[in-house]
Amino acid sequence: MSVHPEVATIGWGLAEGTAETSDARIVARLSLTQSVRADAPRTLETRFDFADRDHYRATLLEDTGKGFAPLVEWAYARARELSALPAVAAEAATPSERLQSLTSLVGAPRRFVATAEGSARAFDATFEWIPYVKAIRARLSFDAVEGPLGRTVDVYLLRGADASTIRVLAIGESGAIFEGRATPRGDAIDATLRGHDGSRTSDVTLRVERTSSGAWSVHVRPSGSNVESEFTLNTRDSD
Repeated sequence: MSVHPEVATIGWGLAEGTAETSDARIVARLSLTQSVRADAPRTLETRFDFADRDHYRATLLEDTGKGFAPLVEWAYARARELSALPAVAAEAATPSERLQSLTSLVGAPRRFVATAEGSARAFDATFEWIPYVKAIRARLSFDAVEGPLGRTVDVYLLRGADASTIRVLAIGESGAIFEGRATPRGDAIDATLRGHDGSRTSDVTLRVERTSSGAWSVHVRPSGSNVESEFTLNTRDSD
């Protein structure tokens, strides 16, 4: 999965696909959907060819219907000194659009306590806003192993190519992943995710909403089940 920021004539873009690797080459085949032409996805291929550990070449190609034709090529060399990053523009510095309801979570690491049916589980979480591509990255570190994802989970929330959805990708230290779509509804977010753990798949629906007390209420239901789990998230300071 990759994204590109807003461009005047083509809008914001989200690409998804697969990659194949060998000793000296990586080839990624992607379907790119751009907000200005959401009904006309583009099929792209990116090739990374490594000459040695300090040099590689990247080529972007597009399927023309008669095969892949190069669009642009870049040559890269390892730099011993890094240039300073430019300051982030004020309008891009905080969550926007459909991710605004999560603004209060972005910032310093927090300690959360999840309570349900009299039991409590604690974890640390850091939410980071990624400017320009309009995404939130969250790292969750649990005190004990939690389900198939393991103790540490990275979650990415990205705006979808259409006007109403958020794309969700969760990657666990176990190698398992969950991916899907979420829809903001006021102070709540509804999500439908599919989990991949080796050859096994599982579906789950989630609803996350801010309560009047400032806590977060999370409802979880596995696909095909009538049983819904509910737990409440509070920061350690408010617990």
